[in-house]
Amino acid sequence: MGKRGDVMRMLRWGFVLPVLLLAAACSVRPEPLNTETIEENIRFDQFIIRNNQAPIAGELDLPEAMARAVAYNLSHRVELMRIALAKGQVDLARFDLYPTLAASAGFDYRTPEDASISETIRSGIQSNEPATSADKFRTLADIRASWSVLDFGVSYLQAKQEGTRLLIAQGAREKIMRDLLMQVRRAYWSALASQRLRDEVVRIKEEALNALAEIDTGISTGAYLSNFDALTQKRRLLTVVQQLETTEQRLRVAEVQLNSLINEPPGAPIRLVDNGRLPDLPEMDVPMEALELYALTQSLDYRETLYALRIEQLEARKALL
Repeated sequence: MGKRGDVMRMLRWGFVLPVLLLAAACSVRPEPLNTETIEENIRFDQFIIRNNQAPIAGELDLPEAMARAVAYNLSHRVELMRIALAKGQVDLARFDLYPTLAASAGFDYRTPEDASISETIRSGIQSNEPATSADKFRTLADIRASWSVLDFGVSYLQAKQEGTRLLIAQGAREKIMRDLLMQVRRAYWSALASQRLRDEVVRIKEEALNALAEIDTGISTGAYLSNFDALTQKRRLLTVVQQLETTEQRLRVAEVQLNSLINEPPGAPIRLVDNGRLPDLPEMDVPMEALELYALTQSLDYRETLYALRIEQLEARKALL
């Protein structure tokens, strides 16, 4: 009776447990993030971004600005992570080329012994006592190796595809780095122009505003023989002030763009190296046809198109296999 009760309890739990698990699975609901959790993650990410880079010591020149952009720019870091992921996919595809090896282990245990009554073949005499040839507790182990020529062929082509995707990811990273350096160079010279012209623009703007105030005073006191001439001068000064404000805004935007490219806070003051002159432009004595051929050869977009064509060709070969 005790053994039968144990069996009934096992059957009962075997029926109840799946029902409980199914009910728990149906009760799962999406849990949105609260504001405190989002703010905590933001503060943590900001701490990592701002404290994992060296501070700017002294004045900043163009080579150092480019080096800081390559090292600390977040877009460039994302591309590095994509390259690491592509390398992992290549390594994973290479593992598929090897034979499959599967191993298993376990044990077997039974409470009553596996006993039986034997009978001889020749005389047909049965033994009176039950006998067993198996232990109550046994350990089991199994290892198997398999290798398929078809799987090897498909895995080989898949590995070549993943290797080509890695080349595409590396080309995308190189393209982003080129664009990043071009943006840094443009933003650096714009910020340097802002550094040179900021005080002069502010001074001229103040003089223009003072002149506008004097015109308004002259109109109110009747110092002008004709208000038309005064209003004409005022309109011209207002145009100058508007142009100066636009120039001042553009100069400020250049500094913000440079800070963003080198991963510095937007309002962080940066003093740029000012040698008093701009670098000389290089002389181009190469024929236009050679420049066009070189541009197409080094074009990452054209190279990516060829890599994509190679991937499609390998996909067709996989389908044939």
